[in-house]
Amino acid sequence: MRVLFVNRYFRPDVSGNSRMLTDLAADLSGAGHRVSVIASDAASDDPSARYPKQEANEGVRIHRVPASRFDRGTIPGWVLNSLFFYPSALNAAIRLPRHDLIIFMSDPPLLFALGPVLRFLKGSRYVTWCQDLYPEVAIRLGILGGRSLPAIILEAISRRALRSADGVIAVGEFMAEILRQKGIDPGKIRVIPNWADGERVRPIEPDSNRFLDAHDLRKRFIVLYSGNLGLGHDIEMVMKAAVRLKEEKEILFLFIGGGKKYGPLRERSAGLTNIRFLPYQDDRDLACSLSSGDLHLVTLQPGLEGIVVPSKLYGALAAGRAVIYIGSAQSEAARIIEEAGCGFVIAPNDDEGFCRAVLELYRLPERRRLLGDRARKVFESQFDRPAAARKFESALRGVLETDRPVSRMKRLFDIALSGAGLIGSSPLWALFAVWVKLSDGGPVFYQQERAGKDGRNFFALKFRSMIPNAEAGLGPVQAGYDDPRVTRVGRFLRATAMDELPQLWNIFIGDMSFVGPRALRPVEIEIKNVRDENVPNFHLRHRVQPGLTGLAQIYAPRDASRRNKLRYDLLYARSRSFGLDLKLIALSFWITFRGRWETRGKKI
Repeated sequence: MRVLFVNRYFRPDVSGNSRMLTDLAADLSGAGHRVSVIASDAASDDPSARYPKQEANEGVRIHRVPASRFDRGTIPGWVLNSLFFYPSALNAAIRLPRHDLIIFMSDPPLLFALGPVLRFLKGSRYVTWCQDLYPEVAIRLGILGGRSLPAIILEAISRRALRSADGVIAVGEFMAEILRQKGIDPGKIRVIPNWADGERVRPIEPDSNRFLDAHDLRKRFIVLYSGNLGLGHDIEMVMKAAVRLKEEKEILFLFIGGGKKYGPLRERSAGLTNIRFLPYQDDRDLACSLSSGDLHLVTLQPGLEGIVVPSKLYGALAAGRAVIYIGSAQSEAARIIEEAGCGFVIAPNDDEGFCRAVLELYRLPERRRLLGDRARKVFESQFDRPAAARKFESALRGVLETDRPVSRMKRLFDIALSGAGLIGSSPLWALFAVWVKLSDGGPVFYQQERAGKDGRNFFALKFRSMIPNAEAGLGPVQAGYDDPRVTRVGRFLRATAMDELPQLWNIFIGDMSFVGPRALRPVEIEIKNVRDENVPNFHLRHRVQPGLTGLAQIYAPRDASRRNKLRYDLLYARSRSFGLDLKLIALSFWITFRGRWETRGKKI
C-alpha cells in the first residue's frame, strides 16, 4: 500500500496525536508499505520551533508545510493557525505522487473535508481517523452555539465528508455509536482504540527509577497527571482536593505536560506546596516519568463522552499504575477501568469521593499494587502498540479491497456523452456500414460475448474489421500486429478505433463505461487460464465496469500479454476517479486523431 497521513503535528512534536501517528507510520513502513506524512513545520508547544521541510525517518517520508504562528492560547489564534493549514496541506497532497490511501487525523478539526477533493483529483481513497468529533467538541465546550450558523455549516460539512469517506476509524465504542447516529454507514466504521508502546513504557520500580532522583520526588506519594491539559479536561476537583489534602505532607499532585489549562492552573496553585509542574518529557524518559506516579489521573469534562477519548489512559495502563478517572460512568475510559478493575471512576463534583480514593491508595500499598498489575494486564491484552498496528493494517487493506460504488457523476457523464455521441456520429455509422458491406459483402456488425462487472456477461457491438468467420479453425485468438484476418477497411477502423463506435450503445444502456478495464471474452478467460490461482487478484478487475478505453489501452503496447495488461487494469481499479477518466478520454481522442491505436510502440 502507498499510504499518506495528514495531520498538523508529527515527530518530534510531543503531542499525543503526533506520538501515535509517528508509531503507526513507522509500523506500517516496517511492514513493507510506502508511507508519507504531511504535517506543519511548527511544534505544538514551542512557537519558535521550525522543523525541516523534508526528511525521512524509519522509512517514512515527511513533507512539512509552512505554518502560521498566531498565539495558540487564544481561540482566534488557534482558528487562524488551523485555517492556514488546510490549503497548505491540500497543495502538498496534490503535488505529491498519488497514494492508494489518504488518512486524515482530527488536527485541525474537519481536516478530512479535504478527502473528497483529493479523491476527485488524485483518485485516492480516504479514511478519517477520528481522535475527536467536531463541531460537537466546540458546541459542548461552549465555543459555538449549538444552533448558530457556524455550527450548522460545520456539522453539514462534517456529515458529508464522513459519509463520503471510504473508511472511518473511531477510537472507542461510544464514539462509534455517535458516528452511527450521524448517519455514517456502520459498515465503514472500525473501532481501533488508541495505544501506548509497551516496550517503551513499562513498569519501573521506585528503587531503579532515576526520574525520582532527578526531580527530588522520593518519599512522596505522587498523584500524576501526564499529558495535555486542554479545555476538555476537568481540573476543578483536583484543585479542591489539593487544598483539602495539603496537610498530608507526603501526597504530591504532579502535572507533567502542557496545554491550554496548564498555565492558568499553575497560576491558581501558587502557594500550594503539594502541587508541582514539569514540562513534557523526552520519549526516552517516558517509562520513568510515567512510572513515577503511584496513581494516575485521567479526566474529561461532562458532556464530552464519546466525542473525546483521553489517550493518557493507555500510558497509565502501560506503566502498570492504578487509575482514577474523573468523569461520567458512561464513557470509554470508565468502561475500560471498571471492566479491568484497575482503579476508580469518580463522578464530576464528587470531591469527597475523589479524596477518599486518593487516601485509600495512599494508605494501602498492596491494594495499589494489585490495581497496577491489573492495569498492565489489560494493557498487554488490548492496548499495546503491535496489536493496534495489526488492526490498522487490516482495516486499511479492507478499505482498499472494498468495491467502490460507481459515482453518479461518472454514470451521468457516460449517459450524456454516449447519447451525444450516438446522435452526432450517426452519419459515420451510415458511411462505415456501406464501406464494410461493399468491401466483401459480409455482415456490417460483429457481436461478441464479453465478461462484464461482477461476472455478468453482455454482448459488445463492433463494426466488423475481420474477414467473415475469422475464428473458424483458429478459435478465439487475439488479433496481432499485421494480422492477415483483418480486412483493408478493418485496418482503418482499428487504427482509428472506429470499429468500437457501436459500443456507444453498450455504454448508454449501462453494460460498459467510457473508461475501465477492457472487457474480456469468457472463452478467453478459460483458454488463457487467467484466474486468481494463476494470476493473483485477477478477480479485482471485474469489480469495475468494463470500459471502451483504459490505462492498458493507452499505455500498453497493442500486442502486450494479458498478464502485463492486467497490471494496468488493477492500477485503474485501485486509483479510478472522475478526474482520471477525463484524462484518459482526452488521451484516447488524441490517439484516435493520430491514428495510432494499432502501433507497436508508444501511442502517445
